[in-house]
Order: sequence, then C-alpha cells, then structure tokens
Amino acid sequence: MIRVSLFASLREAAGTSEIELPAVEAMTAREVFEALVSERPALEPLRSITLVAVDDEFADWGTVVSPDGEVAFFPPVSGGASWSA
Repeated sequence: MIRVSLFASLREAAGTSEIELPAVEAMTAREVFEALVSERPALEPLRSITLVAVDDEFADWGTVVSPDGEVAFFPPVSGGASWSA
C-alpha cells in the first residue's frame, strides 16, 4: 500500500487527509496522483499547483514511489512571518 497524505486545498477537495492506495509495483508520483484523481475527480483542477514529496523528500512528478512508500501532495506555500525584537 502506498500511503498518501494530502494537505490544505487538496485535503479539502478529497475530503480526507490520508488515503491508502493499493499498489503491487512501483509507480511514479504522477501515476499515484492520476489514480487519486480517478477516485476523487475534485483533485483534477489542483494538479497544476501541486507539489510532491516522496518518502519525506521533495520530489518531482517522475519520482518512483515504492509499493510500500509514502507520498505527500500539497499546494505551494507562500507568505511568512515578520519578526522584530
């Protein structure tokens, strides 16, 4: 099983923050996302703004995810905090 974590707007579109995806062989991050979209079409419009991490490391869409791996999808993060003493 590939464990998938979804954050922010992706979590809201999917209606959950975690999904277990059955996998018997390695898949690319793109293939994992496509499998999620087939089950949860509301994720499709977010594809172009989605970032990927595989096994806790930033990755690209072609990164291979092992059948027992973890992948996270999240929107870009912006902003920050101002700090003054």
